[in-house]
Amino acid sequence: MSQTEYYREQAERAQSLAARSSLPNVRARLLESAETWMRFVERAERLEQTQAGSTARMGRAPRLL
Repeated sequence: MSQTEYYREQAERAQSLAARSSLPNVRARLLESAETWMRFVERAERLEQTQAGSTARMGRAPRLL
């Protein structure tokens, strides 16, 4: 399981728990948690894209002599 998948599962879990909560303060806290997990997802996806792009650009090293 990648970090991105883990973060996404945690966000979904927090959303699910918030939907089932009858206490407004608990629901708000869980929704905040879900938003935070989704920010982690976005960061991890951007990092994966950046790393994939830099690996593709590297290609073959130039010859030194």
